[in-house]
Amino acid sequence: MNNTSICLDMDLFVPLPGGSDAAAARAVLRLGYLYPSGSFVFDDEGIHVTGQILGDVQTLRRDVLHTVYREKIYLETLSMRSAFYETVLRPCSSGH
Repeated sequence: MNNTSICLDMDLFVPLPGGSDAAAARAVLRLGYLYPSGSFVFDDEGIHVTGQILGDVQTLRRDVLHTVYREKIYLETLSMRSAFYETVLRPCSSGH
């Protein structure tokens, strides 16, 4: 097994399932931070990756899918977390 990472000139398309639009748009921002020399563009079908990327295609594809999934979970649980914090952090009534 070779663990050597090399800088590759990537031109990769990662297809995404329907309903990933908001998560994918947020994921593109995070991926730009994780891979500053890459370019990430989201369209209706998936994310296009181009540029000089340190690593390999499988790792990059995994990172793209993981980041989209992570953002999807964040968005889907946001209202639940907000309701929880609102309940827990609600000021006590002063009548007691």
